[in-house]
Amino acid sequence: MKVAIGCDHGGLHLKASVKELLNALGHEVEDFGCHTADSCDYPDIAVPVANAVVSGQADRGILICGTGIGIGIAANKIVIHHYLYIFVLHEEDTHEFLRKTRP
Repeated sequence: MKVAIGCDHGGLHLKASVKELLNALGHEVEDFGCHTADSCDYPDIAVPVANAVVSGQADRGILICGTGIGIGIAANKIVIHHYLYIFVLHEEDTHEFLRKTRP
């Protein structure tokens, strides 16, 4: 599976761990940033990740930030017209429920 991944400066360390896990599971990962702990604007990351999913360049997208709210809103502005969904997840149970109930 091709996975587009991105984060703001608040999610940099978690993104590295997620990338490592995805690679170990055999997934192809494309990293859209950020790449340093310097402050960045989350739309600069969210929009390219969302576009990668919409265009078919990636099968899934993962966005990581401090709360998930702003980056989720920015990504939703891209994907909503394609009947895709952005969810803010904080625990595994919600993830499992959404994967089972959404196309």
